[in-house]
Amino acid sequence: MIVSERCRAVRKRLEHVGCLPSMSRKENCWDHAFAESFIRSLKGECMQQGLFDTRHQAQIQIFRYIEGFYNRVRKHPVLGNRSPVEFEMIVSA
Repeated sequence: MIVSERCRAVRKRLEHVGCLPSMSRKENCWDHAFAESFIRSLKGECMQQGLFDTRHQAQIQIFRYIEGFYNRVRKHPVLGNRSPVEFEMIVSA
């Protein structure tokens, strides 16, 4: 079966690079909700210009997005419309 061959190929590649696959439990849609939400934000807010020309350019832009905007400026509804930095300051006070 083609699906099984693809699964084996992906698992073999993950093993080769030292990664463990993350498997959701049956009927549990929340396992990857945070990552999916972040990727949606990243694509919509950081990658509006399209794909990057080089891997290095992508690394720089994504780092700037995460460290300069996502964690310090962007308001997160789940944190009471505060940035993660603001939220940490309140929690640790």
